[in-house]
Parts: sequence; structure tokens; C-alpha cells
Amino acid sequence: RGKTLALKVALIEATENWEKLTGGGPPCPVMFNSEDICETMKLDAEHRGVDKILETRRLVPTDHYEEAMIHGKQFKEDTLKKARNRLRLWCTVPWMTWMKRNTCNELS
Repeated sequence: RGKTLALKVALIEATENWEKLTGGGPPCPVMFNSEDICETMKLDAEHRGVDKILETRRLVPTDHYEEAMIHGKQFKEDTLKKARNRLRLWCTVPWMTWMKRNTCNELS
């Protein structure tokens, strides 16, 4: 959801609950016509639906893109580091075992 849409929805909800929020104080300074309210709430429902789809497909909403890229980069670096360490072990352990067997046999 866009930030301005979320703000507008919050304002609409505040105007609808104004008396409860203010305890019957001064009149609400913000007004929306019924057509604008309907269009905004319909758009908000569509955005919520898209957000739900993005979450279930593990896609990232645009307002979280930068943070996701930072975490993705860190995850990639950590994974590559672990893979390099495993590859080093995989390459060196058999070689070291072979060297121990062969050099020990020759010395005996």
C-alpha cells in the first residue's frame, strides 16, 4: 500500500469515529464525500489483496525493497562463505588423509 493511501484511509477512519476519538469535542476539521470514501476504501482493499499475494509468494512490496536487498546481499555473502569453507574442507581433508596414509606407509 502506498503511504498516502494508508494516510487517507486513516483520516477517513478518524472522521468516521471523530466523536468517539474526541469525546464529543470540536467538530472534525476534515471532510470526505461519500464517493471519495467508497473509491478510497475500494482501492485500499485492492492494495491489501495485492500485498497478501506478494507475502504468500515471498515477493517484496516496494516500500521494503531496500531493506530486502540488504538482507539478501548479507544472506548471499554468508552462504558463499559457508560454501567456500565446506569446499576447502572437502578438497583438503581427502588430500590430507591420502598424504598421511602414503607417508606413514613409506616411513614404516
